[in-house]
Amino acid sequence: MAESLSLSAFIIAVLGSSISVAKTLNTLIQGYGQAPAATTALSNEVSDLVLFLSEIKNRNLDEPSEGLRTVLGKADHKLVELKCLLTALV
Repeated sequence: MAESLSLSAFIIAVLGSSISVAKTLNTLIQGYGQAPAATTALSNEVSDLVLFLSEIKNRNLDEPSEGLRTVLGKADHKLVELKCLLTALV
């Protein structure tokens, strides 16, 4: 049970990072008026990640796999890096 709670907390943290990056990307896109295709594609990917993480958060995972934890950790790390880059641009 504690295992599920820690996974839920981790998913919520990664979801929060994803939402923050999505908002910053949308601000950047709106500031440009017509953003480069790569920026729009990145925004779409982050939005998909938000939906995916929301779906995982809403499921009751009794025994999360180590693979899921690894993927979420990598995603969180990349989102933090991306947020830093975007903050410098906005």
